[in-house]
Amino acid sequence: MPIPLLSPVSPRDLALILSDLEAGTPRQWFWLEIAATQPASPPPSRLHPAAILLRRGGPALVWPWLRQQKLPGLALYTRSMAPLWQRLAQVAGDSALACTALPALLAGFDRLPAIQLFTVWLLMLGGMAWQGWRAIRTAPPVGRDDTDLPGPEDSVGITGQLLAAGATASEALALTAALRADASRVWPALQVRLPALAPGLPGRGLCGMLSMLAWLAASLPMLLALSWLPAPWGLPAGIILCAAVAAGGKGRLAGGFVLLAGLLAFALGRLGHVL
Repeated sequence: MPIPLLSPVSPRDLALILSDLEAGTPRQWFWLEIAATQPASPPPSRLHPAAILLRRGGPALVWPWLRQQKLPGLALYTRSMAPLWQRLAQVAGDSALACTALPALLAGFDRLPAIQLFTVWLLMLGGMAWQGWRAIRTAPPVGRDDTDLPGPEDSVGITGQLLAAGATASEALALTAALRADASRVWPALQVRLPALAPGLPGRGLCGMLSMLAWLAASLPMLLALSWLPAPWGLPAGIILCAAVAAGGKGRLAGGFVLLAGLLAFALGRLGHVL
């Protein structure tokens, strides 16, 4: 029996959540049309934590989880979400590398674990501040949905939105029928006729917050390992955990690189200490 807290979200419920999030835009009707094609399911006793985050923060907050759901049409968000999460994976990899190499170098110079831990604290806090500021400064401005399309009160359904955008009646009806039949294939053609269907870019504040969290998530393993484990086990455990974080975000090659960087940094520190 599945744990209630982690009960999967049905495709219909997920489409309705997205429709509520996109209220006032053509995407609201896009998701309502898709929700109508999904089988109804009894409401879960407790909503999935990722669905709660989706309701509060939007698709950008839970994109890795969202793209794994079996809901047609989710590829609509790929163009705006994929670059953000690729950058977050890079931020996490940089954090794992920094929080591995510098403490390992200090350990090679025979510095105390307390100094290593203090260094990781500085890296974590300084890196979060830097990445948050950098993400906010470099994020593109969010465009507004300033279109001449009628609002939800004036036009009901994706068909009405297509007609307002200049499509013929037969074309609008055909696209709506195709959307109901196979949303995964028809959404690119639908977006061509209805450019306002394209989702906007994540806001600067959200980009900054996610960048800070990505740096934090990759530096915490080393921080906790040095804090909780006795010397000399904290450092190797932290290196392995940071390598695992890098591997999870960017692949096994990145994880191996972080592991190798930790070993090389320690070796260089030992060599410098001896000389």
